[in-house]
Amino acid sequence: MFASEYGWSIDQIDDIRIDVETELAHAILYRKGAKVYLTNLPKDRPEINLLDVIKEKNEMSFDTSAIEEGITWLASQ
Repeated sequence: MFASEYGWSIDQIDDIRIDVETELAHAILYRKGAKVYLTNLPKDRPEINLLDVIKEKNEMSFDTSAIEEGITWLASQ
């Protein structure tokens, strides 16, 4: 969305703090006519990079064997 709206590269987008990304997304949606509501976000939290959050989530592993029990998976041809 940011690349389309602002012409930014992936590297530029990855360097944006997550709270700034939220504000930019709000502005884009507002300009496009969506009903959006501004929330006061706490400013005293540490800076978070979205790419770091994604990498952290991808490093986590989950045991899904109990969830998949009884599910039949169909292989597409």
